[in-house]
Amino acid sequence: MGVALLTTVASGLSAAPPANPADQSFTALKAAVASKKFIPARALAQEFVTKFGSDPRVPDALFLKGLAELRAGDENTARGTWNWLFLSFPKADAAARALEQLFEIYGQQQQLAQQKDCQRRLLRDFPAHPITVRLHTQQAQVRFLALDYAGAVASYQSVAKHLPVTEQEKLKFAQAMVAAKNADPKSLVAQANQLLEQNEIPVAIQVYEEVLRRQPSLALTLEAKTKLGWCHAVQNQFEKAEQLWQAVIREGPATDPWVGESQWHMIRLLAGPQRKWEAAAKLCETVAQNFPKQARGQQALFTRAWLYWAHQKWQPARAAFDDLLQAYPSVAQHPPIQNYIEQCENNLGKGKAG
Repeated sequence: MGVALLTTVASGLSAAPPANPADQSFTALKAAVASKKFIPARALAQEFVTKFGSDPRVPDALFLKGLAELRAGDENTARGTWNWLFLSFPKADAAARALEQLFEIYGQQQQLAQQKDCQRRLLRDFPAHPITVRLHTQQAQVRFLALDYAGAVASYQSVAKHLPVTEQEKLKFAQAMVAAKNADPKSLVAQANQLLEQNEIPVAIQVYEEVLRRQPSLALTLEAKTKLGWCHAVQNQFEKAEQLWQAVIREGPATDPWVGESQWHMIRLLAGPQRKWEAAAKLCETVAQNFPKQARGQQALFTRAWLYWAHQKWQPARAAFDDLLQAYPSVAQHPPIQNYIEQCENNLGKGKAG
């Protein structure tokens, strides 16, 4: 047997068998929908259902037929096709997808009763389906952000067993908010702080704002505004953050810890995103004066000296390190401090005052 003939035989043996008519028909249907050729897609779907009525893909073909009709602008026919799907294959995955499409249509048309009926049918026939969970979760999130905690709980509880961990935590929080409808601001601050620690920033913002709406004591107001500012800063909303921190600085006693915390945030904001390091150094002086012999005061004096050093202002930097050592002598033994001072002196010795 010649080489050419052997090659031909081997090629024939390894070739995939030709697709059967049902496969070809369904592939053509999917391609037409993907290409947005909706008129041909309707015909292809009808052809598939008629010719291959016992094929397990008939529910999918009916879904695609309805989708093509909808995209072609024939909404009434699409509904009729999907009703056929619901009656013939009530538990098919395609039926859940059709209900999702109807849910969106009714939402766009503000037909809330019909939209709610789609949710009810999904919950009844597909209680654990990802579509059911997703739609109820989305609804719960909207209510949550609107501070409608009771509504959020109702939406979450419908699919509670199938929620991911993050949404389960929100359900628990919403339940707590419902139970604590008349809770004191202190309890709400504690809940907001926990959310902040869990990096649930958008939710924490809502709770801190709820605290402030209740006009709590000055101490809680200062704490809530300071931490709310931090939440905004984490989201790069620096203008909102600055407004809150400046409010704390204005409203609180100079020696209040939350005033000091807000000032420290402002120092980082000035030295970083705002590129106003000299203003940051000036604010460090204020913090050092308001919190003497404390960790915050030491941090402020060191930061002031470091800012001058980082910008090669050798004379002011050396003087600032002297201020630090005079107020906190123990840091003189720290190698990094010794290194910074040595660099300042070396550059001053070279006539570089900065």
